[in-house]
Amino acid sequence: MTQLQMIETIQQVYPDVGETEIRIFLTRGNRKFIEKTRLLTRSDCTATHVANQRMYALSDFTNISDADDVLAVFQVDDDEIPMDRLIGEPSETDIT
Repeated sequence: MTQLQMIETIQQVYPDVGETEIRIFLTRGNRKFIEKTRLLTRSDCTATHVANQRMYALSDFTNISDADDVLAVFQVDDDEIPMDRLIGEPSETDIT
């Protein structure tokens, strides 16, 4: 949605509010949104392999703690070889 479309939508509900005032409110709202969201960072993390273990908690990796909010995992490498992305659920239950 463009800024002009947002202004027109707001003016449908609040017809007496001017375009300049709406732009100020949109800018203020955008700044508040940016302040409340974390910046996305990208980092390389490693974990020690455990025999017969298929799944690992994200806190098992270096550079990630329980306090971190992991939004997405972009790529997983095993000894610097990219692994295929799993689509769906694993076929067998992990009992470890």
